Amino acid sequence: MYEPSFTRKICEEFFQNATPITELAQKYNVSYGGIYRWITLYKEAQKELLSSVEMEITPPQPLIQSTNERKELNEENVQEELRLARIKITVLETMIDIAENQLKIEIRKKSGTKPSLE
Repeated sequence: MYEPSFTRKICEEFFQNATPITELAQKYNVSYGGIYRWITLYKEAQKELLSSVEMEITPPQPLIQSTNERKELNEENVQEELRLARIKITVLETMIDIAENQLKIEIRKKSGTKPSLE
């Protein structure tokens, strides 16, 4: 089992640098299938985090604006929201990695796991 920070590093390299999976597999000496699986899980986690962050970051819009003003503000807001969301995701993932290492428990939900019957 690989450290979450290691798998995240590979996924971020894939998305940010558009590095081919085959190249990543050779570079880090891991299987193609493993990287593909990590990327799939990473995308799912990013979607969940972005949807939960969306309501926190979106500032209220004034009710009356011209169409051009609305387009300009909307584009600027989207860019800023995206930047803030990426920062927040990185911070949250780092906090989870640190907590998992210090507490020696798995915090991230594994896909396909069944809920406990306690």
